[in-house]
Amino acid sequence: PDARLKQACITPDNGRYKLSFQFEVDADIPEIPEDIRPERICAIDFGVDNLMSVTNNCGLPSLIYKGGVAKSVNQKYNKTIAALVSEQTLRTGEKFVPDAAYYAATNRRNDQISDFMRKCAKHFVAWCIENRIDTVVMGINKYWKQEAGLGKRNNQNFVQLPFDRLRNIIRYLCVWEGIFCLDQEESYTSKASFPDRDFIPVYGNEKGKPSFSGQRRPVHYKGMYKKDGFRGLYTTKSGDIINSDLNGSANILRKAFPNAFTEKPAPDFNSVVIIRHPDEEKVKNNRKKQTAVQKQDSHAKIKRQRKKDAKRKKHPAA
Repeated sequence: PDARLKQACITPDNGRYKLSFQFEVDADIPEIPEDIRPERICAIDFGVDNLMSVTNNCGLPSLIYKGGVAKSVNQKYNKTIAALVSEQTLRTGEKFVPDAAYYAATNRRNDQISDFMRKCAKHFVAWCIENRIDTVVMGINKYWKQEAGLGKRNNQNFVQLPFDRLRNIIRYLCVWEGIFCLDQEESYTSKASFPDRDFIPVYGNEKGKPSFSGQRRPVHYKGMYKKDGFRGLYTTKSGDIINSDLNGSANILRKAFPNAFTEKPAPDFNSVVIIRHPDEEKVKNNRKKQTAVQKQDSHAKIKRQRKKDAKRKKHPAA
């Protein structure tokens, strides 16, 4: 579509300057009616190990976008910064002052995280379009980073992930495609049991201490015992063990639209598509194409072979 430049901004960014452009686009953006009645709905629960856990009321497999790439980038960045701080403070004996190496590592980390987030968002919205999803519900907790209590290592990973940026990218792409996108307060969604349809109160408005049918982090799983419980799992009232993030995602959907599963199928927690990286499928397809084409020797290798053949003819073996 045609676009007109409206604004250009230059802002400092970790030792460098970022040039940003704002355009006004002449495009027909689908309008979302105010009296929309959502039918094909999906919900997202954001996290660290599982960046996005997605359930739906369409009978489709659930999605889990793994957060391993972002965690790996953050861990490498933290080690690099720790080494830089230690080296400089031991050498100077003074407080650490950010230098060129610090800015370079920070910019590299920010670019890698931003690239991964954008690719995950685009992959997710493409899935929504392909499956005719008309409404996306995103779980939100106003104080989730300030009150994160996941332990020192997990807290660091959680706070360093720009969930707001990911949510904004998803919202922006949904608007372009005419998909209704809304936020849903997600308190107690990870504690309540979706299969048992537990009542889900709002934090701060509950009367008394709420109780739920299931339990997070079961201590027994497949004949094994773990004192602190198995992370990422949830035990229902009947004793079934399901993915805790998918359970939370389904509860977010149910909290936003209580009747979403009245006439629609509930998520099958055993039918899950794992997405470790949005480019994973493209890389596999490219690898197949490369292996399908017969490998040809390089010009340098052909030249070396000619020299060897000429040498053999000139000095044949005795």
